[in-house]
Amino acid sequence: MVGIITIFGSTYMILYSDKIYNKLSPWLSIFERKNAREKQIEKKEYSAILFGCNRIGFDFLGAFKKINENFLVVDHNPEIIEQLNKMGVDAEYGDASDLDFLESLNLSKVQLAISTVSNLETDILIYRTLKAKNPDVTIITVAHRIKDALAQYGEGVDYVILPHFLGSKYAAELVLNFKGNKKKYNNIKQKHLEHLRLRLQIGHEHPDLQNIKY
Repeated sequence: MVGIITIFGSTYMILYSDKIYNKLSPWLSIFERKNAREKQIEKKEYSAILFGCNRIGFDFLGAFKKINENFLVVDHNPEIIEQLNKMGVDAEYGDASDLDFLESLNLSKVQLAISTVSNLETDILIYRTLKAKNPDVTIITVAHRIKDALAQYGEGVDYVILPHFLGSKYAAELVLNFKGNKKKYNNIKQKHLEHLRLRLQIGHEHPDLQNIKY
C-alpha cells in the first residue's frame, strides 16, 4: 500500500503541476527576483576596489568619492559591510585570501586597487589575481614590516604604505593627487625604496608588532 500511495502521490504532482505552480508562483517570484539582483551585481563593473575598510582603509573612502571613482569595498567583517551599505557604499563580504572569492569578483575594469589587509601572502594573491585580469592596474598595499614591503615591491606592487613610517592620511593624499598614474607612483616608489633600504641597514624595524592595536 505504501508503494501504491507513493506512486499515486507522484502521479498527482505530475498531472496537476501547472495548477500547483500557478498557486505558488507569487512566492517563487521572490526567489527569482533575488537571483536576478545577484546576477546584476555580478555584472557591475568598478574602476577601483578597496580590500579592508579598517582604520587605515577608511581614509580612502573619501578619496575615492572626491576623485569620482566607481568603487567597491571588500571586507571580512559583516558589521563593516552593513555600515557601508547604510552609507550607500557598494560593499561585499568576502575573504581576500580565498582565490575562489577573488576570481568571483568582476575585476577586469579595475584601474586602482588598494589593500589594507597587511598580510604578505594575501596581498601577493590579490596582486597576482588583479594583474591576471588587468595588467595595467595600479595596486597599493599596506605592510607593517620593511621586509614585507620590499617583498611586495619585488612582486611588482606600485606603492606600499608603512603606517609606522608613513601615515595613511598622506597615502590618501597620494591617491587624490596621483589617482591611477603609474609614472607618478614610480617616481616616489624609487625614493621610498632607497629610504626603506637605508632604514633596514641601520636596524629600523618595528620592535613589537603583537602589541600594536589598530
